[in-house]
Amino acid sequence: MRSGSMLPLVVAVMVLMLDSWGRTLTVPSHSDLQTPRQIRSPTRDREHASCSGHTDADNRTHFNCPTRQAFYNLAAEGPRKENVSVSIARVDGELSLKPFDNLTLTQLGLSQANVTYFTPQMKTIPLLRELDLSDNPDFIVSSFAHLGTLPVLYWLSLHGTNLSSEIWLKDVMDQAKSLQHLDMSSTHLTHLNSTIFHHSCSTLDHHFTFIKLQYVSQVLRKRIQFQQRNLTTLNIADNELPTIKLDKDLLRQLTSLNLSGCRLEEVLVVQQLPGQLRSLDPVSPVSIRLQYLNLQHNRLTHLPESLIAIVSANSANLNITNNLWSESCTSCSLYHLWKYASDSPHLVEGWEALQCFKPIDALSTCGWQQCPPGCSCNSHTRVVDCQHAELQVIPMVGPAEAHYLLLSNNNLKTYEASIPQPGVTSQLSMCITTNSLLSFHKMLSGTAAVMIMNCSTGMKIHASHNNWSH
Repeated sequence: MRSGSMLPLVVAVMVLMLDSWGRTLTVPSHSDLQTPRQIRSPTRDREHASCSGHTDADNRTHFNCPTRQAFYNLAAEGPRKENVSVSIARVDGELSLKPFDNLTLTQLGLSQANVTYFTPQMKTIPLLRELDLSDNPDFIVSSFAHLGTLPVLYWLSLHGTNLSSEIWLKDVMDQAKSLQHLDMSSTHLTHLNSTIFHHSCSTLDHHFTFIKLQYVSQVLRKRIQFQQRNLTTLNIADNELPTIKLDKDLLRQLTSLNLSGCRLEEVLVVQQLPGQLRSLDPVSPVSIRLQYLNLQHNRLTHLPESLIAIVSANSANLNITNNLWSESCTSCSLYHLWKYASDSPHLVEGWEALQCFKPIDALSTCGWQQCPPGCSCNSHTRVVDCQHAELQVIPMVGPAEAHYLLLSNNNLKTYEASIPQPGVTSQLSMCITTNSLLSFHKMLSGTAAVMIMNCSTGMKIHASHNNWSH
């Protein structure tokens, strides 16, 4: 074919190609050139998102705020909102809780919100009742003071924050004197003085007198109990506390105490007095509220009699799994825990670990450090003095080398309520005047050769295997 005959075909192909390109290519309009295309940012969307809310059956309003700014907008806009619960998903830095004209905050959830700091704002947050700061590892606990007085705060979670020092915890307790439930688990504590949890039961201090409540509805005012309450639930789990001293007054008021996973090697029960510590006095069951004590996953080999007395006074549930009880199978110090577990195995989780304990062999090893609570022991005179100790039962555990047990002026009534076969020694002289004993014969049964001592003359009177009354 000649080249001239192909020219019309080439021209036709070129026309078709130009037509196709013209359909697919567009020329920007004048308006497109003047206004650039807006690209939406997920971060910007989140910052401008608003809080979502609902009202429950008790007429309480709950808001879920995605960001700190959304919370600020909620507090500043719209009609006044009373008795409000707020959860903020992300703070990512500091948070201001300054006075809000349109918001009465009663609950605040900041769990895992990456809040690091509370900014200085006001002297009090008058109606905040619950505050969740859990799992904010970078939170600066000292900034808690910037919240001012929290007169009705009763529930607080600091789980997963970094307390490190109990100094800041004392400040928290001073601010929240109505606190009843405190979670301070996994807070890197290495030392704890339990006396910082002391609360008086008097009415709220003078700070509350000056709180302005003009925006609080009459219904909400009636719901607020303006009286200090004692701490009842305390969670100290998963800290580094080889030794802990539990104050007697704290143990009397708690209903639940969690000390699991603290690597505990020793638990002491003390009473704080000006300038000194002394052993716990005999426990009155009427004053005990403890229902649950968790001691699992520690390194404990024994528990003090004073602690078991508190546990048993209210038949509290006890968890002792994963400890080192087997190291004390022949030790006098394990007797009290073993006795409670033997009498009430349904109340003691992990009681099977105590089955190696042999009470007869163990009681013969009791030293002078096993002085009964409320008593004084003298290794030189070999006297255990329990006079005026308000005892209701005769001590089972005491120095094995003791020769004299003074029990005058107590509340002993009958030995049936006591522990069988006193094991303080194989031959013991006792002074038991000024009690309310109704029967004594069971005390003198068994293997112990017990002597009854005339308290005025010191004469020993052998009285075993007799049946006599007061």
